[in-house]
Amino acid sequence: MDQIFAFYSSQVRNYFGRRCVVSKSNVQSARVTLHDVAAKTGLSRATVSKALNDRPDVSVATRLAVRTAAEELGYLRSTQGGPSTFPHIALVSDSLKSPYAMEVISGAAVESQHMGFGLTVWQLDETPDDSPSTPRAIEPLSEDWLRLVASRGYVGIVLVTAPISENLVSLAGDLNIPIVSVDSPQVPPRGVRELGATNWRGGKDATGYLFSLGHRRIAFVSGPPRSVPSQDRMQGYLSAYQIADVAVDDKLIVEGGFTFESGFTAGRQLFTLPRSQWPTAVFAASDQSALGVIEAARATGLRVPRDLSVIGFDDTLMAWSSSPQLTTVRQPIRQLGALSICTLSDARKGIDTGGALQLTTELIVRGTTAPMPEPM
Repeated sequence: MDQIFAFYSSQVRNYFGRRCVVSKSNVQSARVTLHDVAAKTGLSRATVSKALNDRPDVSVATRLAVRTAAEELGYLRSTQGGPSTFPHIALVSDSLKSPYAMEVISGAAVESQHMGFGLTVWQLDETPDDSPSTPRAIEPLSEDWLRLVASRGYVGIVLVTAPISENLVSLAGDLNIPIVSVDSPQVPPRGVRELGATNWRGGKDATGYLFSLGHRRIAFVSGPPRSVPSQDRMQGYLSAYQIADVAVDDKLIVEGGFTFESGFTAGRQLFTLPRSQWPTAVFAASDQSALGVIEAARATGLRVPRDLSVIGFDDTLMAWSSSPQLTTVRQPIRQLGALSICTLSDARKGIDTGGALQLTTELIVRGTTAPMPEPM
């Protein structure tokens, strides 16, 4: 296992030890105008202008036709700020509210700047099914969206905890658009380059540390039920139980959702058990859900860490700014964002980056863990 981690570390050093060279597009001597694009497409200049600015009152087919004509004529290369002169990467996240996602995006943005790329951020629709929403001009990760990305000459796509279908991956391959997935919530379809952290090891280390403090009733608050990272963290939790030769109480495994609210709900569920069955420690699959558990404990009259120890996962800003500061499993979040950009650039050049790459996690002990409390 140590040899595998050493290999991963060497791969990361190789990625960050080099910069990708971005070639500049040749600038045409004759400046192409909006009138030229309109003439080529047979559309009015007003319609062409709307299409190039992604106005929702212009159909996707028209936008694609205009983009194609503009690329062929070199219009986008002769105007300021177009993706042809300043190559862009499309980053799609399932949420822009998550501290984890924002740190990944931060790492990706900084690395993009170093490498001469622009970064365009998209968010999947978070509107509940029973709530009204404003129709979008085009939905991220739809076929129309992917074709539009291809027509604009984007370098590729980075997914941050966002799912993607096999059909879309197949279409991306046909359009020569590489895809990199960071902390995928699913097993990514073949053809997607996957980046993540050693979730199983992090779960084992966190739970094992609680066992070392004398705890025996250790609860686990999971992420979404289909989340692969959450499942891996739970398997690490279960492995620590096996190593400690302690029987697992299924009532101590509670479904969560990587959010403060889900952690609070899970904590309340744990504390509705008979007092003799309460956990003395909780390992939560994210920092946000761990803080929700802490709030549920406070609402029940428990003190952290005197009465209950809590460990989170991620080591986001919330972990060290909470009171007390949260003991957590640190994953190199910003490095994952930066590495996604290097991996995408390499893929675009035809460099084989191999299969899934995992960066090593580390347990960070702070103020929410303490030895097993004395029996009352």
